[in-house]
Amino acid sequence: MAKVSSKDRVLFIGCGVLPTGPMLLAEETKAKIVTIDNSSKAFKLAKSYIRKKGLSDIIEIDCADGTNYPVENFDVIFIAINVWPIDSVLKHLFSNMKTNARILCKGIKNDVLNVLEKEELHDKFSVNSVSQNPKTYSFLLTKNQI
Repeated sequence: MAKVSSKDRVLFIGCGVLPTGPMLLAEETKAKIVTIDNSSKAFKLAKSYIRKKGLSDIIEIDCADGTNYPVENFDVIFIAINVWPIDSVLKHLFSNMKTNARILCKGIKNDVLNVLEKEELHDKFSVNSVSQNPKTYSFLLTKNQI
């Protein structure tokens, strides 16, 4: 959905202990990827796993929070389904991301859309596409010019 290419700088927010999404994307696109998790345990396990898989040269892992991580240099930002409450992350992204960056986030049913309808986020993002999976939805968002 996000049409990631090898030229994109990609951020994954909420990689967890087994960063399969970043690994698959890196292998498929050869894009440079930074993935973060605010759990020090998840960070340590994910970093060790990436090192064992020999992907440390294209996947960087940081112990950090999506509500204050520097995002201005990323072209594509993925938000994991377990990142919640997502509204504080989206507020941070809106204030700091590139104008033309793309956000791909997963949610259960319409939870992401419900968050986007909140007054403080209303009109800040456009939902460019929605993909329904058996148990989740994926939303491709872009920043509106206000």
